[in-house]
Amino acid sequence: MNTKIKNNYFTTQEIVFVTTMVAFDIGVGMFLKPLLGLTGITAFIRIDMILPLTIIFFTRKWVGKFGTILVYEFLWALSASFVMPMSFDTPGILKMLPAFVFAFTFELLYYYLPKKMNINLWGAAILGSLINQFSLIGVKILLGFPFINIIKISFIIQTITILFIAMFSVLLTNILYKKFNKKQFSLLYREMQITK
Repeated sequence: MNTKIKNNYFTTQEIVFVTTMVAFDIGVGMFLKPLLGLTGITAFIRIDMILPLTIIFFTRKWVGKFGTILVYEFLWALSASFVMPMSFDTPGILKMLPAFVFAFTFELLYYYLPKKMNINLWGAAILGSLINQFSLIGVKILLGFPFINIIKISFIIQTITILFIAMFSVLLTNILYKKFNKKQFSLLYREMQITK
């Protein structure tokens, strides 16, 4: 898909779509994170990130405008600050720092990397997720989170596995993108407007 910026503004349909996907992401997080957290597996392998990353990647690919993930992450961090205040072990509004680091990194890579064979999506997903891991642990250390041996081991394992999770999410994104058609969403939006 051509990621060249078509105009400086998001259309109403695009705003509705991004907002809907953020709400879906928040809903998934509120249900899955506590459930998977009980197993203890997410302390080492962030399998709870498969769906959220897929939602993020799909949103960027679908909208196709620079800044989409910046808007997405702003809305997500703002919402999560209230409904999931301790998600990612980062309190409240402080979630915006790693969220913006990820969003800015992802957008730059997605926009400037070659588009052929989805290299831009693969590169942005893998490198963006890697940088996000370091920004998350960086915020925790700044907050005085003890970087003890068990935390170091957990961080190393999470950093390695998040790369595979990001790649799996890209595969899911490409499958979903091929299944759906933008015209379907536009028609759905028009029907919503008509029935109001």
